[in-house]
Amino acid sequence: MNLTLMILSTVISLTLFVGGIILLLSQISFWSLFLGIAATQIGIVFLIFSYEKLSRNYVNNAFQTHIEDIETTDLVRIPKKSPLKLKIG
Repeated sequence: MNLTLMILSTVISLTLFVGGIILLLSQISFWSLFLGIAATQIGIVFLIFSYEKLSRNYVNNAFQTHIEDIETTDLVRIPKKSPLKLKIG
């Protein structure tokens, strides 16, 4: 996922969450409860989805990097960026 899109989705989620809290604290009759609870719940759900995507992308990238760093030769696993150079054969 694009970094700009991830930042934008996180900012929107936080804005909804904080806006809902502010509406709840403002104690406007009916509207603070009606809009504040809804905005807070939607903000929490969007935050969960945003951070789930962020963590999934991070884990996938780390896993792919780890797999690319490994060479398999004669059942010996040697990282490509290893300071040790083993000569086999």
